[in-house]
Amino acid sequence: MKMKDILEKLQLIFSDEQISVNDTVREQHGKDETYHQEVLPDVVVFPHHTEQVSQMMKFANEQLIPVTPFGLGTSLEGHII
Repeated sequence: MKMKDILEKLQLIFSDEQISVNDTVREQHGKDETYHQEVLPDVVVFPHHTEQVSQMMKFANEQLIPVTPFGLGTSLEGHII
């Protein structure tokens, strides 16, 4: 599935303010406190409630899109990367 198609599907779940492909936001979510090289996500979403998380995860599962939960980015294990 192409990124354009993924973004269109995400727009059915999230408002425009909840979806970001901005490089700065992607950089913030592509690294943690480890020495590992950053790996930028293709898109970052900010769910407001559990129903949005459920819909997003169902879509990601159907399309075999990996999802990485992100909190504060303070991991020392590199699991975010």
